[in-house]
Amino acid sequence: MKREFLEAMGLEKENVDKIMNENGADLEKEKAKTAAAKEDLERAQATLADREKDLEDLKKIAGDAEATKKQLEDLQSKYITESEAHKAEIAERDYDAAVTNHVSDLKFSSKGAKSAFVAGLKEKKLEIKDGKLDGFDKYLEEAKKADPEAFAPDKPAPHFGRPAGGVPNTSKTAGEQIAEALGKSAADRAKSANDIISMYTGGN
Repeated sequence: MKREFLEAMGLEKENVDKIMNENGADLEKEKAKTAAAKEDLERAQATLADREKDLEDLKKIAGDAEATKKQLEDLQSKYITESEAHKAEIAERDYDAAVTNHVSDLKFSSKGAKSAFVAGLKEKKLEIKDGKLDGFDKYLEEAKKADPEAFAPDKPAPHFGRPAGGVPNTSKTAGEQIAEALGKSAADRAKSANDIISMYTGGN
C-alpha cells in the first residue's frame, strides 16, 4: 500500500502515518514468517539430504553384509567338507592298521588268497573297539568255511628227506632181504661164539 493512495482518499497525514506504520509492521511480520518458513524448508531439505545419504550408506552396508554373509557361509561349507574328509582319512588309516594287525598272525596258502581276504575285510568295514575289529573272529570263521584252501594248514606236512650219505632210499628184492637177514644172523652167531671162547681163554 502506498502513501499517495491514502492521501488521494483525503485522509489526514496523521492517519496516513498510522496506517502506513501498521502496514509496515504487518509486512515485517510476514517477511519474518517467510524467512522462518524458508529457513525451515532449507533445514528440512538439508535433513532430507542427510537421510538420503544415510539410506545410501545403509544400502551399501547391507550389500557388504550380504557379501560377507555369503563368504562366511562358503567358508563354513568348505571347512565342514574338509573336516569330514580328514575324519574319513583318519578312520580309513586306523581301519587299515587294524586289518594289518589282525592279518599278521594268519597263514595263507598264497599271496593272492591273502589279498582277497584283506580286500573283503576292508570292504566289510567292521567297527573298531579298543583298537580291535569287532566281529573279526566270526568273519575269519566264515572265510575259512567259504574257502578253506585259501589258508595254510596249522601243522606242516611230513617231509621225507634222503637217507644219510645222500643215497636215495630204494626198495630191495625178496632175495636181497633174505640174504641180508641170513648174513645178520650168521654174524650174530659168530659174535656169540667168539664171546664164549673169550670167556674161557681170557681173550687169548
